[in-house]
Amino acid sequence: MDSKDIKINSAGKVQCGSEWKWKISGTSFPDYDLWCILGGKGKLTVFEGGREYMLSAGDCFILRGKDSYYGITDKKDPLLVIYAHFDFLDTGGRVLRPFNGVPARYRKISNSPFFTGILERMALRFRENRHDSAEIWLKAALAEISYQDFSISSDEAMDENRLFIENIKREIMDYPERRHSLKEIAEKSSYCRDHFSRLFKSATGISFREFLIQTRMEKAKFLLDSSGLSVGKTARLCGYGDIYMFSRQFKTITGKSPTEYRDGKR
Repeated sequence: MDSKDIKINSAGKVQCGSEWKWKISGTSFPDYDLWCILGGKGKLTVFEGGREYMLSAGDCFILRGKDSYYGITDKKDPLLVIYAHFDFLDTGGRVLRPFNGVPARYRKISNSPFFTGILERMALRFRENRHDSAEIWLKAALAEISYQDFSISSDEAMDENRLFIENIKREIMDYPERRHSLKEIAEKSSYCRDHFSRLFKSATGISFREFLIQTRMEKAKFLLDSSGLSVGKTARLCGYGDIYMFSRQFKTITGKSPTEYRDGKR
């Protein structure tokens, strides 16, 4: 494509406020929106398909205006987003809607600094009213997205189920103290509990329960190493209401009780 095959309607870089919420009804914008997370945390719900994405740096979306979304940010770690609303054009400069060549809705960008640099240049050129240059940089970003999407699609292990599981893993690692129900997560993926459990183990090599416990124990070891919190407080911050259950699982994983572990680090 040449630079006239794409038209940027708006672009920029935004630090979301701690109370930021984003509700898109399906008619809120008519074009496409490249939406990439540079930092912070949050959640985006895509109502078409019933997908929830726990957001962090590297998450990249090509959003369709006809779909409905609901986004929120983590109040303590607000999202930093770079975006571009754009259209595809035909050879006569007319807007193409819908456009059959639009990349998939979501991917986790690898080589994030390289990709972020492309987007930063795109946003800067648009802000300088150098739109032709901005559109060249946007095309470079879309080309990189297409390349990464192709690389992922060529690997059967990274299908849509795997991406969903990667999102679940990231949510658990970000918030191990929360209640993570295998049954509820399986329902979101439209699978029964047993089938989703098999998919999770196939993708990670361990069961969902083992992954959750291991992640909580890593947080517990960090807290015991780096803070003076009591064992009870540590247990609660790791998602345990029962200190005895916490202590048993901790000893099973580490071979030591929480107190023995902390004393051994002194």
